[in-house]
Amino acid sequence: MSFSHKQIVELCESERTRFRDELLRELPPGHVMIPYSGTLDVLAHVEGRDDFVIGTGDPNKPFAVVHLTWLKETTPPWPYTEFYQSAAAVDKAVEEIFGE
Repeated sequence: MSFSHKQIVELCESERTRFRDELLRELPPGHVMIPYSGTLDVLAHVEGRDDFVIGTGDPNKPFAVVHLTWLKETTPPWPYTEFYQSAAAVDKAVEEIFGE
């Protein structure tokens, strides 16, 4: 997977595993990412933020950007999550955040 925005940094395998474990730890019952817990793949980090690009394995919602809180959450919507239809849409969303 390739993202074009310079703030989106792809992760190595060990980082992907570490941040996947953290995401799964944070998810409270009923969170929108729970249905993807068996297929999610942490693909990249948005540099300068606690946001991570997730591959969901769902062709209808292939990407999500999740803001990790570094806490075990108890109620949705935390960690905050937005879904995207393409890598280009993720790039555009990050561009809007950074204005670049």
